Amino acid sequence: MKFHYSVLAVVSEILAGDGAAAQNSGLREVDGDTVTRTEVGGSDMGSDIDACPVFSTYPENINEIFSYLDAVEPCGHYEAAGCPYEVIPASVTYPGEGPGDLQFIPYITQFDVGLHQTVEAFIWSGASDDQKEKFIGTPNGGETCLEIIVQAGNSGDDATLGGCAGKCGAGCIVGGGWAKDCLKHDVCVTYKNFLLDIHKLDTPPHGFCSDLDCGDEAAQTVMNCFDASWATDESIMCDEQSFEENSSAYGFWSATLRNPTWRHGRCYYYANWARGQGIPGESRISNDFPHLTDVESQGVDNSILRGK
Repeated sequence: MKFHYSVLAVVSEILAGDGAAAQNSGLREVDGDTVTRTEVGGSDMGSDIDACPVFSTYPENINEIFSYLDAVEPCGHYEAAGCPYEVIPASVTYPGEGPGDLQFIPYITQFDVGLHQTVEAFIWSGASDDQKEKFIGTPNGGETCLEIIVQAGNSGDDATLGGCAGKCGAGCIVGGGWAKDCLKHDVCVTYKNFLLDIHKLDTPPHGFCSDLDCGDEAAQTVMNCFDASWATDESIMCDEQSFEENSSAYGFWSATLRNPTWRHGRCYYYANWARGQGIPGESRISNDFPHLTDVESQGVDNSILRGK
């Protein structure tokens, strides 16, 4: 049985369950009412009376994990509730690292699980059995957009797996800067990890762009867009309308993808505006798709990578 059936069903039952289910899961029961947003460790973990819970520290026990999971809502929920934080949309690719891209403040961070319908068939067919077993989306169901309020930071105790929420690279690894796209990926991986095994705090899913749920967020972290200039090219948001209006706009894959020792997965599968990830097609990307022979060896028609 795949996790998208077993784990999601169990979690949803517990989060909406009765007192007995709450006690078994580690949630508290007060006067007969299940408290699903427990006030553990102060306001960092949120509370059941807080409409805008901000997560700034990593869950340390099962109770805090369920508090984290319970705070994950459908996209648009927190803005509609009046929460005063900037929204980082799931389907937008941001300029990248650098001043102004990500500050150490709370963000309504959106991500999606599942596969976009335009890529599902060929990405699923090339996925490993391990990745298929860890898929938490709905088969043939497209993507589900979710959000949670997380504070970006530079501490190993931040609210995402490995710490340093929003830092590009694994956890607090030296070398990567901070970026909104990296915060989306951090949050997606953290959420998926908790669903896959809610009783372990340090067993992340692997795969980067090959991850069937968080692979699109991973691809966004290695794509940057620019406006060509006679002096210094300006970093811009990857936006289809802007590209249509500006012929000098272009995308650029990170040099990270050309490192043969790093298992980057299939980031280039998400290129093309039609894929829904805010990434331009090959004709508007200035550097070649890295390791295109990898795609060809899997029997994938290269025409799927073409686009505006």
